[in-house]
Amino acid sequence: MVKKNLFKKATFMKNKTLFLSLMIVLVAVGIWITLAAGELTGVTMNAPLNGAYPHGIYVFNATTTGDADNVTFYYNSSGSWTQICVNDTPGIEFTCSYNTSGITDGVDYIVNTTARNDTSEFSTTSIGITIDNTAPTVTVALSDPTPTKAGNVTFTLDFNEEMNQTQAPTVKLNEFSVTEIEWPSSTQWTGWYNFTTETEGNYTINVTAAKDTAGNTIVEDTSNWFVLDTTEPDITHSSPDNNSWINNNTP
Repeated sequence: MVKKNLFKKATFMKNKTLFLSLMIVLVAVGIWITLAAGELTGVTMNAPLNGAYPHGIYVFNATTTGDADNVTFYYNSSGSWTQICVNDTPGIEFTCSYNTSGITDGVDYIVNTTARNDTSEFSTTSIGITIDNTAPTVTVALSDPTPTKAGNVTFTLDFNEEMNQTQAPTVKLNEFSVTEIEWPSSTQWTGWYNFTTETEGNYTINVTAAKDTAGNTIVEDTSNWFVLDTTEPDITHSSPDNNSWINNNTP
C-alpha cells in the first residue's frame, strides 16, 4: 500500500514538473513572438515614388516593418543629406508635411527615409524626384486667324509641358464657352465654337483650370484675342461713270 502511494506521488510530481515546464516554454514562445512582431526590420517609402514631381505642401509617407520610434525623410542634391521632416510618434506608419517651396524649383533631388528605434536603424533605397512649383503656360492658335469669319472655329492650346489630361482647361470667349474636342497629345488640347453672324466683335480668349502632371494650375491667361468679322464687304463703283461712253482710240 505504501509503495502504491509512493508511486502515485512520484507520478503526480512528474506530471506537475512536465506541466510547469510546458507552461514555461509556452510563455517564452509567447514573449518571443510578441518581441519578434514588434522588432524593427525595415522601412518602405510610399510617397513620393521614384520620378515623382512633388509641389506645394507635400505629404511624405512611409511604413515600417515592426515598430519604430521615428522616421526621418532626407533629400540630397549636392552630395550632402538635408533633413526634410521627421515624425517622432512611435508606430508603423509615418507621415509628415513639407512646404516644397522652401527648396529650389526644377531641380532633381535624391530622397530617402530612415527609421529608428532604441536598437535598430534602417534606410530605404534612394529615389529620384523633381520639385515642380511652376505653373504651366499656354499659347492659342485659331483654325481661322483673326479677322475670323462666322462658322465653326477650332482653338488649339499648346502648353509648355505635359498636362494632366483628366483636367480639361476651361476656355471662354467673352461670355461663350469652347467645347472640348480632344487632347491630341499630353501638351496640346483642342476645342471648337460655332460663331453666328450675330456674334461679331472683339474676343478675349480666357484660359483657366488646366493642370500640369505635378498638379500646378495654370494662371488665368487672357493674353490671346481675335476679331470676329461677319460683315460682307461693300463695293462702291467709282469709274467709269454710269451711262457714260468710252472712246477707244486704238487704230
